[in-house]
Amino acid sequence: MTWFDNPLPSEIWDVSREISLYLDPAQSSEEAEAGWGDSWLRGTYAERISGIHEYDIQVAGTVYFRHLSRIGALNGE
Repeated sequence: MTWFDNPLPSEIWDVSREISLYLDPAQSSEEAEAGWGDSWLRGTYAERISGIHEYDIQVAGTVYFRHLSRIGALNGE
């Protein structure tokens, strides 16, 4: 059986994702943790998915970004 023998149904829903990333503002020197802003950043992740279910699906949480390498170019280019 090929795709042409069993085509997609005529009713297909549009699925969309809306993603937001918010980085925490720079901390003052008294409360800054080692590496803050230089080797890692923290922030908030939020996502809304629509079209899969009758109601939108919403998720949120904390996200961490860590700088792993100081190499400025891939393959020396």
